Amino acid sequence: TSTSSSTSTSSSSSTTTTSDDVLTTLFGDVPEGYHIEYTGAISGNPTPLRFSSAYSFSFEFRGSSNIQCALICSIDSTCLGYFLFVNSEGIVACRTLSNLGSPIGTAAVSISVVRDFFSTTTTTTTPSGDIAAQVFGPYNSEVFEPSFIGAGHVGSGAPLRFSNVFPIGNKTELAGLDSLQCGIECIIAGDSCLGYFVYVNQVLMENSCVLLENLGNPNGVSTGTVCVSFSKLFPTTTTTTTTVSSSSTSTSMSTSSSSSTSLSTTTTTTTTTTTTTTTAPSNPPLVQNPSFEEEQAATAPTQELVSWTMSGNFASVTTRDNSKFNTNGQATINGNQYLFILPSSSISQTLNGIVSPDYLYTLTVAVGVELLAPDVTGLTVWVISVETGAVFAEIAVTNGNIAPGQFLDFSTMFSPSQLAHVSIVIETNTVTFTQAMFVDNVRLTGELITTTTTTTTTTTTTTTTTTTTTTTTTTTTTT
Repeated sequence: TSTSSSTSTSSSSSTTTTSDDVLTTLFGDVPEGYHIEYTGAISGNPTPLRFSSAYSFSFEFRGSSNIQCALICSIDSTCLGYFLFVNSEGIVACRTLSNLGSPIGTAAVSISVVRDFFSTTTTTTTPSGDIAAQVFGPYNSEVFEPSFIGAGHVGSGAPLRFSNVFPIGNKTELAGLDSLQCGIECIIAGDSCLGYFVYVNQVLMENSCVLLENLGNPNGVSTGTVCVSFSKLFPTTTTTTTTVSSSSTSTSMSTSSSSSTSLSTTTTTTTTTTTTTTTAPSNPPLVQNPSFEEEQAATAPTQELVSWTMSGNFASVTTRDNSKFNTNGQATINGNQYLFILPSSSISQTLNGIVSPDYLYTLTVAVGVELLAPDVTGLTVWVISVETGAVFAEIAVTNGNIAPGQFLDFSTMFSPSQLAHVSIVIETNTVTFTQAMFVDNVRLTGELITTTTTTTTTTTTTTTTTTTTTTTTTTTTTT
């Protein structure tokens, strides 16, 4: 009997950084339909070049990547390519070009990218016959979707729009843009822009575009305006992991000198796990006049509150006085005014929007007690459903968590049990002494509760092979 076993293991590791790796790190991958024509002053590139027209008159988009720059170029039929570079401030910027010029030397960390017009792939088409494109032209259907369609569109049904577009106030409004151009502006604005509203401005007698950081009531509101409301599509990430394991077993059995049986079994197990995660930017209802800066308080209290309703004893707005609070308290105050509220008083505000069970919200309120106060009156802050009266959140401020001279932030988190309009109510306690409380910077923020779905599929295959060999020996003797 002879048994021989030999095991050999060889391991080799080598890491090399190429100029392509540097380009990908700086600018991201070049999307399909585009290719790099020239590379600038990247380490390892002996001949840095760029388009001669790179710095000619063109709009510069800051904070860009290959994907963003190509998206903007694809929307413009005159765009032949783009120049992506690190500018003098150290920021990655993009310039789309309708003329590429000729190659010239450069000291810029950059790439010059050409658009492949023979490519049949497009990322900016609008479905044929789309109602949302009737008045304001095509839109980028891979980044935006029409949420509501207003008046002036054939076959759109009841005209609706985003609920919080008007009044425009301090929102960004751009005149003379069509739907595609408005979408570009929203992309450039980054994650803060959740959608846009394009409409016929009857004052200017031309199209206008409004960029939105909050989309308001998800049901929209009726409108007589010729308009379309677009929201950004939420990103979805899908990860698929496949694991394959294989085992082999061989058994040899001898039944006699003339018979041999071989049994071979192979088992292969394949496990595929697919995880889909959906996320979205937060979109909570906005608190109007959160820091009580819209009132004209001057140096004396004013009882006229803006966006808030007062009831009970007395509540008004007064000018900030740092001498009433210690240094840490002064740092918490936002702006030059705050609310002054006596015992047995309340203020309330019904928010313009709806809270959703899909979101986790944080309510934060700054509350102060002046240095010379003999005691703390105390107050309670509630978030209450307008429809049912259910209390979704509550903050209680007492002498157990605040002392004279302090101005502190108090927070609580909640997720409502159902879709609801909500009111924020701030009410002081009833006490035997007259001592005001101070309130400032009422905030409601929200984050989508990320939804993750994981599906695991396991397949096991077993193959068994049996081989039997019989040998017969015949001996013949002749005499």
